[in-house]
Amino acid sequence: MAKKLKKSEKLDLILSEISKLRAEINALSKRQTSQAERSARPSPKKAAAPARKSAKPAAKKASAASRKAASAPRRPVLVPAPEATAPPKSAAG
Repeated sequence: MAKKLKKSEKLDLILSEISKLRAEINALSKRQTSQAERSARPSPKKAAAPARKSAKPAAKKASAASRKAASAPRRPVLVPAPEATAPPKSAAG
C-alpha cells in the first residue's frame, strides 16, 4: 500500500510539478520564437537574385478616382446621421 502523504508533502509535490511545467513552457516558447525568426528572414537565394526588366511597355494604370468608384469599401463605414432640428418652442404655453 502507498504511504499517505501529509499536506506539506502534497504541496511540495504540486509545486515541483508546476515548476517543471513552467520550465517546459519556457523552452517551447523559446523554440517557437526562434523558428518564427528563421522563417521571417529572407532566404539567401531570393535576396541575391537580380531584378529583371520587363520587355513589354507598362500598361496605363487607372486613376485613383476611378478605382475607388469601381471597388466596394473593404469595411463598412459608419456615416453620422443628420441632426434633426427641433421645432421652435412657442413663448405662449
